Amino acid sequence: MTDRTMEFLKQVRDHLFYLKLRPGGVRLQAKGVDLSRLRLKGFNLQTAVLTQGNFSDAQLEEVSFAMADLFGANFSRAKLVGSSFARADLRGANFLKADLTRTDFEGADLRPGQILVHRAGGRTRRSGGPPT
Repeated sequence: MTDRTMEFLKQVRDHLFYLKLRPGGVRLQAKGVDLSRLRLKGFNLQTAVLTQGNFSDAQLEEVSFAMADLFGANFSRAKLVGSSFARADLRGANFLKADLTRTDFEGADLRPGQILVHRAGGRTRRSGGPPT
């Protein structure tokens, strides 16, 4: 298991404490995280903030992303069998060639989204991000 996977799983544990209102709980917030090829089954990631996350080629079976913020996330070629995206923010998310068998999208926001890049004072800024 890689260091990035171990760190993510620690954040998931803290997120579960957050969902159960237990001490030490912290809402999972990881913008632009690369979790490509990750394997998870039966995890609860409700209300997590994983905007612009890369989940390409991941196996995320029976994972709950209900009410999660997944704006601009990439789920291309991901196996999402039995997962839930109920009421999730999926604006601009990519599900190209994903396995969506028994996947729940009830109430999810599937509108197209855009990530804008603009210049401010001669420096490039991604919307919502730090100057580059």
